[in-house]
Amino acid sequence: GEERHGARRQQHRDDRPPDCRAAEGSHGDYLTLVPLIPLHGHETLRQRLAEQADRGTLPASLLLMGPAGVGKQRLALELGQRLLCEGASKPCGVCEQCRFSLQLQHPDLRWFFPRPRITGDPALEEVQEEYDAAVHERVQAHGLYSRPDGSSGIFIYVTRLLIQLASRSPAMARRKVFVIGDAELMAPQASSTEGANAF
Repeated sequence: GEERHGARRQQHRDDRPPDCRAAEGSHGDYLTLVPLIPLHGHETLRQRLAEQADRGTLPASLLLMGPAGVGKQRLALELGQRLLCEGASKPCGVCEQCRFSLQLQHPDLRWFFPRPRITGDPALEEVQEEYDAAVHERVQAHGLYSRPDGSSGIFIYVTRLLIQLASRSPAMARRKVFVIGDAELMAPQASSTEGANAF
């Protein structure tokens, strides 16, 4: 029920490192979650993106297109890790930025994807809690997940949260990275294009 769901979300929020809860203070060695399954393949594209990232010539936004299940979102998360990495060889996998990115605990690497609609007009804090719990579940499954069903989408309140998060300064890194999975499900929902238009 809603009480158990709320308790699970609150427990997850309490388990997060301090920088994710308050974007301040010491973040320590919070590495209790298993990392995502490594990405395989896409070598040519990965090399091209890596070169552009190293030269600082990546565009402000990228659209990755391809068949379902080929690793588009995992590739985007890997690119986000590279952009936040502080190591000499990027992504180094051992610096603080990489370790938090690999656990999807980095407050400056945000992953959004279709979810069932929250009833009513949810506050942005509630939306954030919902996504924190959803990302936590995906990490526990090593980044594996099923395709969204027809009732899931990226709704207007998610877009409002994205805008709010993007307007804030980075908490740990020098930039922020947002990964929007299955972004086509941001388009017309409930006879409205407001989610896509707001984005």
